[in-house]
Amino acid sequence: GLEYNYFERIKSSLQATYVAESLGSAAVSDFAEAAEPIPNYTVWDWSAEAFVAQNYVSIFFGINNLFDSRYFSRSRGGIDPAPERNYYGGIKIAY
Repeated sequence: GLEYNYFERIKSSLQATYVAESLGSAAVSDFAEAAEPIPNYTVWDWSAEAFVAQNYVSIFFGINNLFDSRYFSRSRGGIDPAPERNYYGGIKIAY
């Protein structure tokens, strides 16, 4: 990942997660059988935070799965799709 910090007032972060192709089940007995493979994938997340009151109050915002990648996170009787792009934000107050 990369992080940019502007004078401890504004922070921004871009992170990537890469997962190689794997079998859909972690059970040892399933490896001998035809376990459904989960293809490799990369997911990018971005976040930002701005301090608005002398490091006591900040606002933050982020996007998970920035490029809305279609991937699978696990397999249990079929592969389950992972979460689509989602957003979050809020206010932090430190005392």
